[in-house]
Amino acid sequence: MIYLLGALLVVVAGGVYALQMKGKSGVALVVAKEIH
Repeated sequence: MIYLLGALLVVVAGGVYALQMKGKSGVALVVAKEIH
């Protein structure tokens, strides 16, 4: 359960970061983090 909440927090944080960047570079960075 703790791991699930942690994963959800990471996803939300990544989504907010991507929206703040609002650029291809920001999206590419998020995608790169998802791959790795």
